[in-house]
Amino acid sequence: MEMFKYGLMVINPKQEGEMMDILHFAGYWRKPTQSDIDSLREELRDEKEFGLQEIWDIVDILPTPPEILELYQDELKERIELLNLIKSEMRWYGFDLTDSQIDEYINETEIECFDTVEREDYSSYLAKKITGMDWPINADEQSYKDKFYKLLAQNAPKHGIKWGQNTE
Repeated sequence: MEMFKYGLMVINPKQEGEMMDILHFAGYWRKPTQSDIDSLREELRDEKEFGLQEIWDIVDILPTPPEILELYQDELKERIELLNLIKSEMRWYGFDLTDSQIDEYINETEIECFDTVEREDYSSYLAKKITGMDWPINADEQSYKDKFYKLLAQNAPKHGIKWGQNTE
């Protein structure tokens, strides 16, 4: 993930008060053009996930001031650090995950750290997603473990996930 250098922020000019809420932020690696602003406005109109369909045509789309841009850059730096930590930790389980696979999980779970509990939760999530089974524990029968690892090896590629003993 590369750090953006520019940004556009979306605000409601009809909002009252001194502090304007930033309704949406978009980061860019190059200085945004009018075409970028027009594209962003179309996204705000068409994409329900932004929740701005009712006001897309009245919002202001402005260049992000440096002090606000820095806050978003700091957030992204923290996110990249978390993503890299998760990627490294999950290699211990044999998973070689892409940034987008990890990012999807971070978004779903809204985790902010990755320690023992989160690591076990993520491995369990992947196990269920890939095999439909719980990750084996020591008390499980060998046949259960064999079936689990066989399904994991067979099904991981179907989910776009690399798994194996050598993921380095």
